Amino acid sequence: MLLTPVEEQDQHLETLLLSMVERLTKAVVRRELKTGREDMQTLIRQAVNALPTGATRLHIFLNPEDLERLNHYTREQNDWQFVADEQMAPGGVRVETGDSVVDDSVERALEDAIERFLHQHDSDEHTTDEALFDNADTIPVTGGEPQENEQ
Repeated sequence: MLLTPVEEQDQHLETLLLSMVERLTKAVVRRELKTGREDMQTLIRQAVNALPTGATRLHIFLNPEDLERLNHYTREQNDWQFVADEQMAPGGVRVETGDSVVDDSVERALEDAIERFLHQHDSDEHTTDEALFDNADTIPVTGGEPQENEQ
């Protein structure tokens, strides 16, 4: 019965992994549900600011519901073209120019959170949610450097 401790350890690791995934998912969902109108305006400005200086012909893609909520804000931004995108989850934004893309979608935020989570080496089953997600509110707002537009 040498395999019994190994099987128990495998089961323990599987349970720990599932628990961590559940906690990570809850933290990301909580963050995204808090995204309000002011947060969306900030998110849009930060995405635009991540573009190279002098970028023109900005197309800003938002979930149709977010676009509706930001109707007043979108009318103030005469130089930007806002586009309703059914594929965009609420709380996200994608900014495109002729040669750059900044992806601040919810999916990208989740990918960034998971990557940051996977790089934490000092957590175990005794780590509190607060310690584990100490930086949950600092999920990068932009998807990093603007990407080459593949269109």
